[in-house]
Amino acid sequence: MAELEHLAEVATWDSGGGQVLDLLTLLDGRVLAVSEDAIVLYENIADLEAGEARDRPTIFLCAPVSGA
Repeated sequence: MAELEHLAEVATWDSGGGQVLDLLTLLDGRVLAVSEDAIVLYENIADLEAGEARDRPTIFLCAPVSGA
């Protein structure tokens, strides 16, 4: 496997609340959390684990359209 240019770590995290996230840790410590519903950018892993409700850069993923 080739070296990753922008990622320090790739992992899977179980929130314990029924959400399993794929985590992409960037070299600067920020974390992209990928779920089936969204991709969210956190300041760092502690920000993710704190679970505080606040605005973060988010891409919401659309559910597939049935019959399309």
